[in-house]
Amino acid sequence: MRLPGWICVTCEKPFARKWNAERHVYTQHPDESAQIASWVDYLVGRLSGVYIASSRKRAPPPNLGQVKTSTNVFDFLQHVRPSHAAEYTKRQVAAVQTRKSATHLQDILHIFEPHEGYKQSESLTQSMTREFGLELARQSARNVINQQIQRPVSATPEQLRLTPFSSNFLIPAGNENEIFGFRSHMCSKCLMKEHLAVSYSIDNHTDARVEVKHYCRPDLLAYNQNLDDKVRASSVELMRNTLPSYLKKVVNLWTGEKVVLLAIELPGESPPTSEPTANDRIKIPYPRNPKTSITFHRSMEKQVELNPGHGGTANPNHWSSRVIRQGRTGLTQDELEEFLKMQNATFGIYKIYVGNKDNCNDIHDKSPPQQQQKQDWTQQRPTSCYFMYLSKLHETSK
Repeated sequence: MRLPGWICVTCEKPFARKWNAERHVYTQHPDESAQIASWVDYLVGRLSGVYIASSRKRAPPPNLGQVKTSTNVFDFLQHVRPSHAAEYTKRQVAAVQTRKSATHLQDILHIFEPHEGYKQSESLTQSMTREFGLELARQSARNVINQQIQRPVSATPEQLRLTPFSSNFLIPAGNENEIFGFRSHMCSKCLMKEHLAVSYSIDNHTDARVEVKHYCRPDLLAYNQNLDDKVRASSVELMRNTLPSYLKKVVNLWTGEKVVLLAIELPGESPPTSEPTANDRIKIPYPRNPKTSITFHRSMEKQVELNPGHGGTANPNHWSSRVIRQGRTGLTQDELEEFLKMQNATFGIYKIYVGNKDNCNDIHDKSPPQQQQKQDWTQQRPTSCYFMYLSKLHETSK
């Protein structure tokens, strides 16, 4: 059934086409200020009180028994002559605008009507109300557009992966066993949060390491290039706060939630008179082939200091105390996240506070001046350094 598209406001006669409604007003209501309206606008106007019933005397209702039962709604309305229908008139625009609040669609639309006739007859209050409504509408439209533009789009490799341990998720080279660990990374330009694998150089049989580097995604760069500085800063801060929990998920997938923490004690920092590269290299053998190792440079890795004031070795059950005593230790999920939060990586250098009890021996003046300088420097060193890293439990047990 086809619904009417237009209606005569005066007699409520429906029409399928606008020109039919206009011809009806011209022929049936020549002496009246009759109007036509779309079917939807009229229904809204009836509900909101814009169209009110006329005070004219109505003719008696038609004899509905003459209408065939098979007649559809549109044909039924056509049988009802204008003299039998309730007559409605449109309220003045000013009456609508003087309401305390606009709660209906038609009330709001009349505020924005740009007809010159309204501008000439409206008062100063009505003009100010209309202009305020227009500005409010423009501001609302700008806010909607700005929200769509300023909404940052960030992505993680976890959202892009198809299956665990696929080439675009954890394993950059296709061999899960070559991975030594991960560094977490966030980019303030493309708003990308990801984990970068650090692997053994198995194919080259060297002590070097293979690290995946970050490359900005062009689609994210294009989408986020016009972000407001505050929006970008808040997005970066959110990524920074969620990096440890994100990296913990990666580690659990990598290790099957069977992770172990290992520690290697490093020699003391080189005194000022020694060569800067004397104790700079850290080598860790490949579990499956001890002849192959991975090398880190001490001066280039992040170093975190633990002391009794922040947990550290003051608590004998702390993970840092356990791994120093035993060389390796298992971690709970909370301990794992704490470790990752300190380094934002699965490995790193920790300076453990040990006090000066081991460095209080008397120093004799019999040694040469250069040796005496080294001893004085060593006596002042309050920490021991350890390289700690996460690994799979089954690999460390072999």
